[in-house]
Amino acid sequence: MLNSLNITDAEINAFLHDHNEGLEEEKRLTFCDERKEFIKGWNDVQACPGSGKTTLIAAKLLILAKKWTSRYQGICVLTHTNVACDEIRTRLESDPSGYKLLSYPHFIGTIQEFVDRFVAIPHIRSIRFPVSRIDDEVCETLSRKFINQGTMNYLERKHASVANLKLNRESGDFIIPGFQNESTSPTYNNLKSALDRRLCNGFFCFSEMYYFACEALKEQPDLSSSMQIRFPCVLIDEMQDTQKFQDELINKLFCCETAQIQRFGDPDQAIYDSMGNEEPNETFNNNPELETLAHSHRFSEDIAQKASKLSLNQIGEIQARGNPDPALDHTVFIYDDNTQQQVLEAFARLVLESDPNNSWKTVKAVGAVGQSENHAAHLQAYWGGYDRKKRAVSPKPEKLIDAVSRNWTDTDKAHSEHQYKLIVQTVLDALRIGNVMDERADPLRYFNQASLKSWLVDNGKKSAFRQLIADWIYSPPETEENWQEQIAKLRTIFNLPNNDEVNAFLAFSDEAPEPAPEANTSSNLFVAENDRSIDVATIHSVKGETHDATLILETKFKTFDIHQMLNHIAGLDTSTITKVTKKKFARQLYVAFSRPRHLLCFAVHGDHIFDEQRVALAALGWSIQVLEGGNNGR
Repeated sequence: MLNSLNITDAEINAFLHDHNEGLEEEKRLTFCDERKEFIKGWNDVQACPGSGKTTLIAAKLLILAKKWTSRYQGICVLTHTNVACDEIRTRLESDPSGYKLLSYPHFIGTIQEFVDRFVAIPHIRSIRFPVSRIDDEVCETLSRKFINQGTMNYLERKHASVANLKLNRESGDFIIPGFQNESTSPTYNNLKSALDRRLCNGFFCFSEMYYFACEALKEQPDLSSSMQIRFPCVLIDEMQDTQKFQDELINKLFCCETAQIQRFGDPDQAIYDSMGNEEPNETFNNNPELETLAHSHRFSEDIAQKASKLSLNQIGEIQARGNPDPALDHTVFIYDDNTQQQVLEAFARLVLESDPNNSWKTVKAVGAVGQSENHAAHLQAYWGGYDRKKRAVSPKPEKLIDAVSRNWTDTDKAHSEHQYKLIVQTVLDALRIGNVMDERADPLRYFNQASLKSWLVDNGKKSAFRQLIADWIYSPPETEENWQEQIAKLRTIFNLPNNDEVNAFLAFSDEAPEPAPEANTSSNLFVAENDRSIDVATIHSVKGETHDATLILETKFKTFDIHQMLNHIAGLDTSTITKVTKKKFARQLYVAFSRPRHLLCFAVHGDHIFDEQRVALAALGWSIQVLEGGNNGR
């Protein structure tokens, strides 16, 4: 099988010929010799922002798909987030060869999905535990149902969280919040019993799945070799955000002579790798021998030169397209306590000057810290309307009607399927809230999707349930009377109890539900006096995006981020960054600085910028704009 993984120049040229046929000149795809080597080879690649990494991965997959003949072995593509996964799927699904990669025997999904499906879940079922749901939030909610009020009062006094009631990812020991050691107290026993009952009902936290995966590897020595036979080809995207324990598990499964593995990412953009106080991966982020792809299609040379100064991995000066003519004013806005809330308006005016024809569609202001009660350096301080609870992703339904009435594109099959799954999952939530359990199981268990389906068939209620969901999807209720009629049918099917908690979850609401979101949108939209709209978001939320114009706002985590990095931004300090906090700032600002196609700006408090820095920034092509109305710095 490994011989068929070898890609030739002729195959790359054939792919380009087929892809470009009939396309306009500006839309045609070309690969330089460097990019062709990355497609042919299996070395790990550090790809700078806007380098076309996803295009390279998709091209490699499409070429391999044309050559793939095995009916039982597949290509495995792993990513860190669902967004990256969806991007790769979108590139493949429009091509007949690529479409084959979206189903068996191939797999394209997140690392978490892969670990769950192929390693952890089979092991859990082998030890005769059900698997109903893998979801931290649902686990916390369910655990609360099993905990008495006295125990909840104890946790509150201890400032302990029910969310921490779980299995230790490394040892499998019970983590009982509020206790340092094992105890015989009723409170301890109540918490341990709640954890036991959650697990017995088949509800697991994401981190717990890695414990079961490691147990599977210990108990089944041949599992790794079986996985290598099943997936002889593995591509991993966003490798920089992979945590150490994920990396170690992947290496145990695939690092060998019988499988080819290639990793893509950018350690300079590793802003998720230590989430949850986890250690970052070492095999990629600390690898000094990564092949580098340092040519960006996203931005011009003037932005590339500015972003390059924040590279921790010393990728070098990023190569980019030529500068625009006339040149744009990449600007440093200097504000003080009295003018902080003028920053977004000033940026909007500059955007209008730079784009008078209103052709720029994506204009964003970003910062590392969304909201904070401890200090004034956060996004909400620049604009009081910012709300960190508003997200670009689809919100989780708080009631059943939220899943039913949310605006979907009826003609889009993908959206219809998504809504069907969401409604079924929300019905499962209603059954859990109502403590409706599968009476066929011994002991009784909450339903999961599989047991719900079989229960409906066994009880002759499948047709009635499917008709109810179809009515919700194609003709959602317009009045409370319609809704109550449908809820009565749901109650009849499942014999849902009539209590306050269930009634609240099934209640009618005529508030306009949030629509299914489009990419790169959020509800935190600042509209300036000149009618220019600016999307305000955290740096973490815009990773992977491309903007027309980006403003980076100074925020504070322990200390002020832009203030700490100004000497590097201004080119006054070219030394290697060693302090942990400054590395964190460098990566976050590197992500932010590398988003825009056209205009790059940042805002800094006047107390945090010195005359020498202003002079150096101006020499690098930055325009300096001091906002009027106060004493802006030294």
